[in-house]
Amino acid sequence: NGFVSRITGDTVLPRRSDGTLEDVHTYHITPRGLDKGSATARYIELMGWDPAEVICCGDSPADCAMAPHAGTFLLMHNGVGNPKSQAALAGRGNAFVSALDSTDGFCQAMRTILALKRQS
Repeated sequence: NGFVSRITGDTVLPRRSDGTLEDVHTYHITPRGLDKGSATARYIELMGWDPAEVICCGDSPADCAMAPHAGTFLLMHNGVGNPKSQAALAGRGNAFVSALDSTDGFCQAMRTILALKRQS
């Protein structure tokens, strides 16, 4: 349930002459009543982790369902313009937006966190 606009590695997916991807979508198929939030909550429980120490991230409204179950949720910059994501994260004190899109935003955020941990 999302449009794939950028892949940084080799792929067999169809591309236009300018190198951008053709109409490629991803879909999440889950049983009724389950979503990324319920899956995240259960996984955290099974692993015995403290939810306050978990960071979840994504760029779609479906990803935002993880926010209530983690200490920190990172919305990738490319998802900030989606009104459904904005509504899902409104008032959440644990939600932040990455400075860059997609994988680049995730990597930059993790580098920042690691640098801060080294300073403390």
